[in-house]
Parts: sequence; C-alpha cells; structure tokens
Amino acid sequence: MDIYLRARDDGSTDLQLELRSDHTPAVVLVHGAFAESASWYPVIEMLHARDVEVVAAANPLRSVSGDAAYVRDVVAGLDRPVLLVGRRPAASPS
Repeated sequence: MDIYLRARDDGSTDLQLELRSDHTPAVVLVHGAFAESASWYPVIEMLHARDVEVVAAANPLRSVSGDAAYVRDVVAGLDRPVLLVGRRPAASPS
C-alpha cells in the first residue's frame, strides 16, 4: 500500500492511496500537542472511503513515555500490520 498525504497551508489535504496487496495494514493516526484525535477527521473520511481500517489514537499528552506506552498498547491491540502516522504542530521544534 502506498499512501501520500499532503497538508496544504489553507488546512486542506490531498490524499492518494494505492493498494497493492490484500494484506493492507490498519492505519493508526496519532496527534501531537495542541490537537486531539478529532483533528484527523478529514483523513479518516478519505481512508474510510477507500475501505482502509483507521484508528485515531486519543493520545493523552501526559508525558513522552506515557504517551508512547499508550500508543504501543493501541497498536498491540490490533491483530494486523499497522502503518503508524504521527503529526506535530508546524511551529514545534523537531
């Protein structure tokens, strides 16, 4: 599976998805600070329209280790390969 997602300055997104296998992974979306799982809604809609299983993890944003453990548990709960997608605010340091 190839997924290309581009966020634009106006807040819109483009999504291109090419499925190359019957064993497509579940997509787990993880938001960063100053956001919530609902911020992935446009992406979720686009992926659902292409019959892709999507989970938007409600990252608790308590600590790096705690958040990592939470995401690990979400991924471990899925009985299939996973494509993990993260996002951070544009103004945050890398």
